Amino acid sequence: MNDKKVATNTVAPFTTRWKMTAGKHTIYVKAVDAAGNEVEGKRVGVVVK
Repeated sequence: MNDKKVATNTVAPFTTRWKMTAGKHTIYVKAVDAAGNEVEGKRVGVVVK
């Protein structure tokens, strides 16, 4: 969230929870395989009131 790692999951199910503060945030998912290949999901903007 906002370019800071929230969690690392290495075993399915790949889910996590976190608390967000009020304001605008950007969230996305980054996947890294055992060989070190990386891919990022689309960045999504959210507003928490």
